[in-house]
Amino acid sequence: MSRMRCGRGALAGLVVEHRFPLAVAMRLVAEAGGLTYEPVRYWLFGLPWPRALAPTATARETAVDGVFVFEVVIAMPVLGTIIAYRGRLRPASRKEASSDLGTRGHAAVLPTE
Repeated sequence: MSRMRCGRGALAGLVVEHRFPLAVAMRLVAEAGGLTYEPVRYWLFGLPWPRALAPTATARETAVDGVFVFEVVIAMPVLGTIIAYRGRLRPASRKEASSDLGTRGHAAVLPTE
């Protein structure tokens, strides 16, 4: 499981994602048709990770016909791609979300319902 929060102090304006033991600060870049996440800094076990040894990541999200579409590729220097995935999420009704929370611990809910 990962947690995302707004960066503070020197990281203001960035989004920081924590997935133990890794944390990454990312700049969100809005472009026509989507949003791109650009990694800026990495930490491993809370210690700064040298950029030359850190993974590279390409992450992009868009919306197609009301469905959230995402694609992520993570690579390591010398090793190449270590993780690549893509997927789709659709908004859930409050009833579906309540059901999912009970069985899976996560859900997407439309804020207008």
